Amino acid sequence: MKTFLPMSKYEMERLGWDQLDIILITGDAYIDHPSYGVAIIGRILEKAGYKTGIIAQPEPGRDFDFSQLGKPRIMFGVTAGNNDSMVANYSPNKKVRKIDNFTPGRIPGLRPDRAALFYARRIKQIFPDVPVVMGGLEASMRRMAHYDFWDDAVRKAFLADCGAEVLVYGHGEQAIVEVARCFERGEGLEGLAKIMGICFKIPDNRKNDLEYLFPNGVVFLPTFEEIFQDKMAFLRSFQLETYHHDPFRGKPLVQAYPTNMVVQTPPPLPLSTAEFDEIFHLPFTRTPHPKYRKIGAIPAFETVKFSLTTHRGCFANCSFCVLPQHQGRYISGRSKESVLEEIELFSSFHYFRGAISNVGGPVGNMYKMGCQNPGKGCERQYCLWPEPCPNLNFDHGPYFDLLTSILDIPSIKSAFVASGFRYDFLKFAPKGPEVLDLLLRKYTQKHLKISPEHISESVCRKIKKYKKEDTEWLMQKIYEFQNNNPEAELTVSPYFMASHPGSAMTDALQVALYLRDHKIQNNQIQDFVPVPGVASTCMFYTGMDPETAEPIYRPLSHRERKLQRALFHYYKVENVRYVYESLKEMGRLDLVGESPECLIKEAPEIIKFD
Repeated sequence: MKTFLPMSKYEMERLGWDQLDIILITGDAYIDHPSYGVAIIGRILEKAGYKTGIIAQPEPGRDFDFSQLGKPRIMFGVTAGNNDSMVANYSPNKKVRKIDNFTPGRIPGLRPDRAALFYARRIKQIFPDVPVVMGGLEASMRRMAHYDFWDDAVRKAFLADCGAEVLVYGHGEQAIVEVARCFERGEGLEGLAKIMGICFKIPDNRKNDLEYLFPNGVVFLPTFEEIFQDKMAFLRSFQLETYHHDPFRGKPLVQAYPTNMVVQTPPPLPLSTAEFDEIFHLPFTRTPHPKYRKIGAIPAFETVKFSLTTHRGCFANCSFCVLPQHQGRYISGRSKESVLEEIELFSSFHYFRGAISNVGGPVGNMYKMGCQNPGKGCERQYCLWPEPCPNLNFDHGPYFDLLTSILDIPSIKSAFVASGFRYDFLKFAPKGPEVLDLLLRKYTQKHLKISPEHISESVCRKIKKYKKEDTEWLMQKIYEFQNNNPEAELTVSPYFMASHPGSAMTDALQVALYLRDHKIQNNQIQDFVPVPGVASTCMFYTGMDPETAEPIYRPLSHRERKLQRALFHYYKVENVRYVYESLKEMGRLDLVGESPECLIKEAPEIIKFD
């Protein structure tokens, strides 16, 4: 019978354990499912022979919450959870969120700001002699000095800001076991330097050890003081970090602080198919811990309860996205057999109703794709921009085979690709047209979500996701499908990003006109949020393009962000006054009136900004 990793002394006693080897602390509720990083890491450590327990969402001010499982024999691991705590706690306008979907009953406030950093500090106060390892998305993106949108300041690398010994970046399945063994054997810096995908600290007086630890050399980033004082130094640091974020050509990075240096080893190699399959064979219970039953449902679990992760990684490297920096740009894919075995497991659950909520990874149709010569350490930063790299494998055959095989299973009534798909290379990829037709017919269920992000060519060049012509091609294919299949009743819901660096009011107007021309009034909007570690945030903070160092326009004021957002939803009554104000500023009052070409019908009487 499958059991949860222990969350209490009572559960430890039932397993016959007096002391744990490793304790993991997370800002999410404990959900023992392969969609959650802390569950995967816990099961990986368990398989490696370590007695592992979990403390979920400890109350920040209660020492007992952090010590309830006792003192671990080897180390603590801390993570903010699947989401960045600052994104989870605050809206794009820095207002406190009223719900937390990773918490039972959506109760907010159980995850402290910069949770991984907070947990590491608290553990060091209570157990100063126990090593602490940081991990998860939040820590990954803050492994070196970074711009913090919520403080509007450059902050230190997480390791330099607390007493933790190691930070594991990326998903960390390979690194976490090696780190645990390193601490267990007492190997020190010599052992840590051999592990890929981690950061650790070296005292300033041991700088000469770098040559011994890394005989092939290191790359020194600008120091924290330089980055803090000079935006050009921040830009140089970002360029170096981006260039060396490659397991095949990346070198160790070093960033100096007043009393120590933070060292980053090269990223880990992508998981093989066998290694990735192995994760999904671990004994997950696939449900939240029983302690939450009386508190309420966990929405983030409900969306992934019956989802299928087919692969990991993304070679698109869009400017705003954290995934290439966290998961890497090399695709790790599961075997078709492993995915179908997981569906068999679903089918055995009495509460499974035959619907799979998602089939895919960060991008659905990158399954079994990617670079054909990864070992050469390609120096090209963007695999798809401005044109796809000739070394990329775009064959959609394995993906098409997987999608059709899933629908052939008698127990499956419906399936979705909720994680979305890239449509820029569908038009010329082998089996691309067939996959698009299959997605429209079987995997959208009458409602297709697409993510063009923007329409303005100048903004698209900054975002580096799609060109306007790519979106026009897809829309044309959708219209053809609707005309040929009127019974499908397919609707399209595009997703746009407002106020991205490089977007002026005239660029936002282009989105409004595009929506008008295509008669779309159900689009979704995300205000740009500068999360640490990505190119868009570098643009936002420095005001420069990371590639050319040329100045770039930034919509910084609350007023302009509100006006741009209003243009994206120009058809909503509550936005009329803001749309009018923006049109007046641009000299486009020709778009006010009764004509079908107009965005709004008349000028509002009062213009007042909240």
